Amino acid sequence: MEALWFWENKSLGKWWPRTAPDRPSDQSSEGRRLEIRGVIKVSHHHHHLSLNALREIYSRDGRLVGTQGPEHYRAVIGIAA
Repeated sequence: MEALWFWENKSLGKWWPRTAPDRPSDQSSEGRRLEIRGVIKVSHHHHHLSLNALREIYSRDGRLVGTQGPEHYRAVIGIAA
């Protein structure tokens, strides 16, 4: 199964969820530095979920981030295991 990456990109003062099959870069195609956070590989069990559902599980601000276990929680908020 193809990989899927989730992250959030800050634009207009708000964090917007994004997904792509390749790990994102913090540089735009024009060479500008992008403000991104929460780069995490999505479990293959979650590939069928909508972007809003993924946001609830993989975003630091998501309501369900704590439901996937302590390792997932640490990965989302950026604490090394």
